Amino acid sequence: MAGYPDEVKAVFAEWRQEKLLADLEGAIDELQSRRVEYVEYGDPETLSPKKRAALNSQLLRQALLHRAECLLQAAGKMLLAKNVYGLALVARGHVEATAVLGYFCKRLQSLSKGNIDFERFETDIANGLMGAK
Repeated sequence: MAGYPDEVKAVFAEWRQEKLLADLEGAIDELQSRRVEYVEYGDPETLSPKKRAALNSQLLRQALLHRAECLLQAAGKMLLAKNVYGLALVARGHVEATAVLGYFCKRLQSLSKGNIDFERFETDIANGLMGAK
């Protein structure tokens, strides 16, 4: 289990928040279990559009999982530093990552209902992965 350092655990113990600590460490473990070492992408020129969109979706998922894990780890550092601003940025980062996931869930629903064409969906996934518009 890759949780928080002992100094962070001491802060939670001092606040009598052992349950919260266990929940946060459980969340970190869950995020780590969902990550993979790499996504085998291959040559983008030889991939079909559907395969490329599927691989880009997997890459986006891995990037967001990594971000969520790093944000949870950063929360422990912010607690030790007594950095309330940093904790607010951690929360904001989680909201932004959740918004990205929500956006792509809606885009996938639009695609399945025929409201957007596949090429538009594929472009949206690629743009989301690159952080571009």
